[in-house]
Amino acid sequence: MLQIWYPTSLNVNQNFTLYLENTPELPNKLSKLFGYPGFIFSHFKYVETNAVKEAKINSTRNNYPVLIYHSGLFGSRKFNTFQIEQLVSKDILLQELTILEQLQ
Repeated sequence: MLQIWYPTSLNVNQNFTLYLENTPELPNKLSKLFGYPGFIFSHFKYVETNAVKEAKINSTRNNYPVLIYHSGLFGSRKFNTFQIEQLVSKDILLQELTILEQLQ
């Protein structure tokens, strides 16, 4: 899976995405991986990010530096959202790769 993160123009009326959305099985997988009870991770589904789905790219620049990112073994593209948001805020276009077999 490839997800692209890019700088946008700020619009306060935008709906921000959730930190962990559409991943109901993730708290249980994390609890098994780290040895903690599943409820510890279950609140992540309520945490919003600074990202907006399908937002228009900021058109103040003609080109952006590109960084290709991979979350690593047992990683998820959602685990490091805070780092990705920081890079994108510095006008870096980021392409994030996730190997789906890692999360099964």
